[in-house]
Amino acid sequence: EIMPSLVGSEMCIRDSLISLIQGKYDEVNLNYVKENMRCEGGARYVEIQMEQLPAGDEILDSDMRSLQRKMYESCVAFLGADSAHCVFDVSVNEKVYDIGFIFSDYMAEEAAKNERKYLEDLRRYICDNTQKNIGMLVGRKVSDISKIARSYGNACMLRSFQGFRIVKSIYYYCLLYTSPSPRD
Repeated sequence: EIMPSLVGSEMCIRDSLISLIQGKYDEVNLNYVKENMRCEGGARYVEIQMEQLPAGDEILDSDMRSLQRKMYESCVAFLGADSAHCVFDVSVNEKVYDIGFIFSDYMAEEAAKNERKYLEDLRRYICDNTQKNIGMLVGRKVSDISKIARSYGNACMLRSFQGFRIVKSIYYYCLLYTSPSPRD
């Protein structure tokens, strides 16, 4: 089956969004995203990935790419009118078969859910449609889409710590705040 390629405005929004995610953007990219994608409220970068295969299990790159495509198509179907928030293959690492998702606060509000329930419902939808276990790495919330690279960096840090943690379906990046010392 041949998948249709992105054309015209879809490619422009994807390229501009990846520029923002990776922190290598200019006003043209930022304005294009803001004009062509709903961005109000806080936002988080969410990496959606297949859970790690057991040691010794091997799968062909072409099969991984096919599963990645199914994850992307499921995410797009779940998001409907907000499908531009889902990006195929954000990672530049050739062996990471992930998709990116920009979660915006309004999505959960309009679905009458809290953020965790919304993300869990999205994860479950993708799992059901791909018949695979899917994990999410959720970066910290940023106030504006122009700062999404910070949230992306948090999700990348979570990816690097995955092997050292208890297995969960959704990992959230959390900052621990401490009171300032009297000297501050």
